Amino acid sequence: MTTPRVLVVEDDGPLLHDMTEALQLAGCSVAAARTVREALAHLGHESFDVAILEHRLCGEAATAITDTLGRLGTPYIACAGDSAEKQDEFWADAAVCVAKSCDPDTLIETVRSVAQV
Repeated sequence: MTTPRVLVVEDDGPLLHDMTEALQLAGCSVAAARTVREALAHLGHESFDVAILEHRLCGEAATAITDTLGRLGTPYIACAGDSAEKQDEFWADAAVCVAKSCDPDTLIETVRSVAQV
């Protein structure tokens, strides 16, 4: 089995840490970003099999990230904190949507499924 390369983009520090740690323990290669700028920097010089992405990062829409992922052909998992409106392109273009509170096994299974590695 190939090691999935995952970009996790989440502005909640403790949640970012927990997600990153769970994925690393499962054998994934993980890069973490808390802002749109950090995520774009990673995407500028690294390739990923999948990204996990929150809709808004420190109040900024993730549109620049999803546009870049689309150009690169990298699927993303939308990470939702609540049942907010999910009708814009962010949600429509996501490979799948998971709750921020999902258990680590569900997150890992979803990453492996979307990354197809």
